[in-house]
Amino acid sequence: MRVAFIPSAYRTVFFHALGQLLEHRGHEIFWLSPNRRWAKWLTRHGVADERVLDITDWGPEWTDGSDLTTEELADLRAVEEAGVLRVRNIILMDTLLTRRGERRALKYLAVCTRRLRDFLSAQRIRLVLAEQTWAFELLTGQVCRQLGISHLVPHTVRFPDPRFGFFDGHLENTLIGFDGVSPANREEAVECLGQFRQRYSQPDYMGINRAVLRFDWSRIKVLTRHVLDLVSDPFDETSRRPVGLMIDHATRQLRGIRNSRHGRFSNPSLPPVRPFVFFPLHMQPEASIDIKGDPYSNQLESVRAMARTLPVTHDLYVKEHTIALTARSQRFYRELLQIPGVRLIDPRASSFKLITASSLVVTVTGTAAYEAALLGRPAATIAPIFFEKVVQFPRFDPFRDSIAHLLAEAQSTADSETTIEFVAWLIARSFPGTVGDALWLPNSMSRENLSQVADGFLAVFEKYQSEPWPIIPR
Repeated sequence: MRVAFIPSAYRTVFFHALGQLLEHRGHEIFWLSPNRRWAKWLTRHGVADERVLDITDWGPEWTDGSDLTTEELADLRAVEEAGVLRVRNIILMDTLLTRRGERRALKYLAVCTRRLRDFLSAQRIRLVLAEQTWAFELLTGQVCRQLGISHLVPHTVRFPDPRFGFFDGHLENTLIGFDGVSPANREEAVECLGQFRQRYSQPDYMGINRAVLRFDWSRIKVLTRHVLDLVSDPFDETSRRPVGLMIDHATRQLRGIRNSRHGRFSNPSLPPVRPFVFFPLHMQPEASIDIKGDPYSNQLESVRAMARTLPVTHDLYVKEHTIALTARSQRFYRELLQIPGVRLIDPRASSFKLITASSLVVTVTGTAAYEAALLGRPAATIAPIFFEKVVQFPRFDPFRDSIAHLLAEAQSTADSETTIEFVAWLIARSFPGTVGDALWLPNSMSRENLSQVADGFLAVFEKYQSEPWPIIPR
């Protein structure tokens, strides 16, 4: 089968190693690259030129300052009609492309639409596997729908961990699978839940957060190489330009130091003096909030909306994300603290203890709501997400619904058979292993993990060839 991946920074190294295993089993691997440096990395590591679409080859077409032609406008409109996202929403989801200005962004997407469609058709690609983060990746998903090609996102299922599944679309709410739930799946679910409730530990994929926080001199070398690569990659729309990147990196380091020393964070005593609702913030910009959380990506306004319906008997604990101290301004924290009822919680405070002590956990798409549900605690999710089946209040809209009403209806469900059935269903639709990254999750490059992940991909390919995935309507 002909399969295409989209390279994404050091995840490219992981997928290249995985692709070699898949090719040994008879599949043909192609690449859709949004930038030159990783396209060249692939060809230097043995990938044939004709198997790599380097979109930057057509960079002059979207940087010449011209407006969309009538044909290009019609192309973008056709992609909108075939897919589930509007083109301007794709631009808004990509904080970097938004900075380029609408004219350039639209021209870029028009060129990508044409070239992606030509390459996918000419190479007879049947399945595309990629994240949904950058506008290039989001657009690829829409073009695949237009052509009737399946597009899947291999991603962690968070719990049980480490396991991954294949999601359809830009939202992490539709998990693809064929097999039903077996008695063995139920037994494993009961065991996993028991272990989780008795001995909580952070999931393996959170290792990225720990790696980001841990200083490593080798990253200076990586950053330097990245900056030098950008000099010869002027049409990369997935990264800041070299000077902007260096300024941004320096600014983040200074902001992180300032926020760590002068942030007005609380580390509350537990049990609390007053009951509280727990709302952990997402790192931003980040796909979990800017894309999967669309259109609830303004977290400050979501907190403000929740505070409006919060009973006076409760507080709203807003916990900073572990690695977001480098990303947010002091102004953001000041505005949060001006909202009545809000307490800003130190990122180093234990989320697990806060979950178990809270009256209600609310997230946009965050794992905290999933963990609360697994523990039988009341939880609400705002955006569509695959684990909403076990949270008590899925698709809570803070701008329309009332926190007070949720608190009045909140119940503990520690012995719910629904939770066991969901975890069993999730095990049946997922595979052991970590879909990794050579830089931030180096252990994912082990022979054992790559072999496990390859087995999962091969199982999906085999099922796909006998029963092609339908395009699932939204």
